[in-house]
Amino acid sequence: MPSRVTPAPVRSLRQPALGAAYTVLESATRGAGERTLLAVDLCAAGGTSPQRYLARDARYEAVAGRLTLWVEGVAHVLEPGESLVVPAGAARRLANDTLGGVRLRLDLTPGHEGFERALRAWCALAADGLVARDGSPLSPYHLAVLLDWSQTRPAALSADAETPLALLLRAAHARGVDAALAERYAL
Repeated sequence: MPSRVTPAPVRSLRQPALGAAYTVLESATRGAGERTLLAVDLCAAGGTSPQRYLARDARYEAVAGRLTLWVEGVAHVLEPGESLVVPAGAARRLANDTLGGVRLRLDLTPGHEGFERALRAWCALAADGLVARDGSPLSPYHLAVLLDWSQTRPAALSADAETPLALLLRAAHARGVDAALAERYAL
């Protein structure tokens, strides 16, 4: 069995399909687990797909530029210094509707090691060309594992889809996909 490699601190993670870069400022995996704090840079017209964080409330703070944060279909425009807490389970989407860049901070308190692991793997899959144009993993097994690790769901996923997702995750575990992701990307 290969020895587990402790990854060096990751400074910047890129997700080109979304026009986004993530910088880990504070990590639950390297600290007392108190928080996960990320700086997120969005290019002009960059943004995320609608999603739900199931495990944690999330605080979004605009640092530079104008951030549009959609929560349950309602747009909230945050100017630098303004913030908004989105409760766990609420659908949210980040958008940069300007011609300039936007920088924000995403704060998950308490920290979420699984979210951090999923973010690192997702960006590494993108670097390896293993994501679609919309940023989603090409492998449904990878997608199931990342959703599980991060405790995140696409906002459009209905409660009826949880059973097929659970079956897909079970198949991914049986095939060792989660272990292979962790091994390949030293997570």
